Amino acid sequence: MKRSVILLLCGWLGAFTAGAAERPNVVLIVADDLGYSDLGAFGGEIHTPNLDALAARGLQFTQFYTASACSPSRAMLMTGVDNHRTGFGTLAETRQGAQHTAHGYEGYLNSSVVTLPELLRAAGYRTLMTGKWHLGLIPESGPHARGFERSYTMTHGAAGHFGKSPRVMGEAYFEDGRPVVPPESFYSTDFFTERLIEYIAESLEAKQPFFAYLAYTAPHWPLHAPPDLIDKYIPVYEQGWDVLRERRAERMRELGLIGPDTRPAARMPGLPAWSELSEAERRYEAKRMAIYAAMVERIDQNVGRLMRFLESRGVASNTIVVFLSDNGAEATEMETVPALAGRIGESSDNSYESIGGPRSFVSYGPGWAGVSAAPLSWHKGVSSEGGIRTPLLIAGPGIAKGRRTHSVTIADLAATILELTGTQHPGTRFAGRPVYPLDGVSFARLLRPEGGDGGSRLVFAESYGSSAVILEGRWKALRLGAPWGDGSWRLYDVQQDPAELRDVSRENGELLGELVRAYESYTRRVGVVPAEREPALPWGYSSRYRQVPASRALPADAPAH
Repeated sequence: MKRSVILLLCGWLGAFTAGAAERPNVVLIVADDLGYSDLGAFGGEIHTPNLDALAARGLQFTQFYTASACSPSRAMLMTGVDNHRTGFGTLAETRQGAQHTAHGYEGYLNSSVVTLPELLRAAGYRTLMTGKWHLGLIPESGPHARGFERSYTMTHGAAGHFGKSPRVMGEAYFEDGRPVVPPESFYSTDFFTERLIEYIAESLEAKQPFFAYLAYTAPHWPLHAPPDLIDKYIPVYEQGWDVLRERRAERMRELGLIGPDTRPAARMPGLPAWSELSEAERRYEAKRMAIYAAMVERIDQNVGRLMRFLESRGVASNTIVVFLSDNGAEATEMETVPALAGRIGESSDNSYESIGGPRSFVSYGPGWAGVSAAPLSWHKGVSSEGGIRTPLLIAGPGIAKGRRTHSVTIADLAATILELTGTQHPGTRFAGRPVYPLDGVSFARLLRPEGGDGGSRLVFAESYGSSAVILEGRWKALRLGAPWGDGSWRLYDVQQDPAELRDVSRENGELLGELVRAYESYTRRVGVVPAEREPALPWGYSSRYRQVPASRALPADAPAH
């Protein structure tokens, strides 16, 4: 029965697709919690020559918006539909009250959406995936059930990067829907790249175009990296987060990413200056960020490895490569969160000598998240620019070189991939069931050398008591609830003020009112179910730094949730 449905869909969609010889391959690469300015092309000091080369030969999008957390972003990427309709109105792990029973908040990819790999597979593409799924733990929502012909995936939101890492989050791995155990030599970034290369090689033998999704679990906590790369970066980060944040802003001015007079966000409220830390604290902090940087460089090395493979097989010239991060920098220091600290402490060795190795479990905390997010404000979990604006690179056949400042979203990216592959979205029905049409809008026109305008559009974001609506990539109405703000709407010009430092609502009260009304209409349309209380895990929490907003909001002895 399933085979007949797929054959039927192949015939139906074939009428809307280009000839097989003309269809490009697509490689979609997602980094996990990578900050806005971590890559060299975006102003960072981390060594990322392969990704910088990708930016140089293609397009760099400087105003690309995601959701503020993993699963909601990935749901939009896989469907082109607003996350509140997909099953991930919020992270499954953080649902509250009525969210547990609301449509669109199921905690797994629901049947009301059709996925990108389902459509591409029906259109004749080989669909391949390795890495993090995080779109539901039930078999019916897994990658093998939702369109991927070959897949080797970690189903949960986080896992150790070495094969012998402590199992804290209950992570599980599957290949083609069957449980597997990673090999002893496992290092996530290396292994996921290697396995995807094997899958692509199979597709080339079959002479089919391929859609390959490489969803790295790096640089998400726990921070693990090869020792030689860690040692390389320790002297860099001994300079501290205040110096590095300012240097990134200076570099971004040199690159033209921000204006000469643009002020970057300051150090997070309540976070001490680097000079106020003890020598032992500075030593430990420098190594934490060195591990993170090493993970980012390792991603870059593996992207280079994948690109060289495509070139060696003669398919690079017909392959579109997309690279992005799923959300902003992660400021939460997970190993100190009351609900997890005991379990992590019992299974891990987080001494200075051990961190970065397979027995450790550390994150890099709010101080370094402020560097990763520079020049933007706040971090993952919040609808500020630092939580939802991330790097996007696209290169490939027919794609222009340069930079685009248009406002585009992760749901738009799914719609764009469909257009680039000549694949039609079915609208409101797929395989005999009702589905949501695309919420995302293709921006394929922006990929051409002649470009195009971004049009008049609104971008919406909602998560954990914070809300945003952005008009034409410039005017942003933002409401931050506790513990990050007072719940009042404010207005920012994020083209001139990406750090959201100057509220201009007094001069533009009518515009702010229009944007707030548009946001309220949006919440009704997509079925937003507000949280009933502050998040059980305030994003940005660190027991080391008790004065930052999230830390003050959560007592050190808070019970597990």
